[in-house]
Amino acid sequence: MNTSIHMPEFMLGLIATEDFLREPPLGFTVQKTTGHCLVSYDADNCCVFIDDSEATGGSRVTFQNSPGKTVQVENLADYTKLRNTMTSKFILLMVSACERNLLVKGKKAQKAAKDSSLADY
Repeated sequence: MNTSIHMPEFMLGLIATEDFLREPPLGFTVQKTTGHCLVSYDADNCCVFIDDSEATGGSRVTFQNSPGKTVQVENLADYTKLRNTMTSKFILLMVSACERNLLVKGKKAQKAAKDSSLADY
């Protein structure tokens, strides 16, 4: 009888920042102080690319040792190391979503707003 657990090769999940800070996933810890949350993680198993940000409520969120959303490599060896890291670890990215609230007057302005929002898709 085979009792091993098969994990999918690719899995995508979505979690609100506040939920993440309240109950961090396995491999992450959150230290909360007044107005600040420091997120630490297991660098051997996780790859984090998040800039400092602000959670709802105004507290500052910092991911310890995260290079941020921009990573620069200077040679082929660095590129190969980064690629291997990214393809063999749990990756955490932060994505923000917002709702567009456009207050436009006149037919010309309404058409321009509609055209610009369609260009985003």
